[in-house]
Amino acid sequence: MSNLDDINLKGSLLLKNPKNCFLADPFVIEENNENFIFVEEYSFKSKKGLISVYKVSKEKSERIGVAVEEDFHLSFPFIFKYENSYFMVPETKEKNEIRLYECEEFPLKWKFKKTIFSSISATDTMIFEHNEIWWMLTTFSNCGRFNDSELHVFYSNEGPITKNWKGLSQNPVIIDPEFGRNGGIYFNKNKIYRVAQSFGFNTYGKKISIREIIKLDQNNYSEIELKSIEPNFLKDLIGIHHLHSNNKYTVHDFCRKKFKFLN
Repeated sequence: MSNLDDINLKGSLLLKNPKNCFLADPFVIEENNENFIFVEEYSFKSKKGLISVYKVSKEKSERIGVAVEEDFHLSFPFIFKYENSYFMVPETKEKNEIRLYECEEFPLKWKFKKTIFSSISATDTMIFEHNEIWWMLTTFSNCGRFNDSELHVFYSNEGPITKNWKGLSQNPVIIDPEFGRNGGIYFNKNKIYRVAQSFGFNTYGKKISIREIIKLDQNNYSEIELKSIEPNFLKDLIGIHHLHSNNKYTVHDFCRKKFKFLN
């Protein structure tokens, strides 16, 4: 995705939900010229999510297995590379931690590496390198009904596998249920585009906002909205709250209205 105008979700290849489950929060990773989607797979039976993996091409997709499963809920499987190893920082809000998992054998074998924040209620954490500094963008949950509206920025000069993250004095850099919660990210031509989720009245995932980060240093953070995407690209949609791109594939989720008629 080299241009925002290239985003056209109408022709997307749809992943079929597994039985009694739904899929959300997809991230796409290219490895050895193949592309893999890591995604939250929420089970209505167990009432929690795990992280599963799909192998995808332009013609088809297939579920190849489970990457990470715990006895608590997992979602938002953000993945980054550090010193030639892949690391995942899934949402582990139910555990009140921000946890790192390291890949032992791509794409399905992962091990718990470290808790980098504890006693914290945080959602949808993203970690990346920019200007030789490692950055963490995460949303704190402590604001009542719209309890995922505070975006916080942390940085590390020691790499990402550390507990020594420093927060910007500006934190929270955003307090807004429209834009405070992360919904993905992508990088293109040295630019960083953060995707923000937007809450509507009684609606989770009213739309997404694609926002360019125009200032990111140890003292300041700022961003501007470039484009918003509403759930009108397929029939009967009522929500979208996530988008990610590796500049070869763009992945997103959506919520569709379904009616169940009772006899």
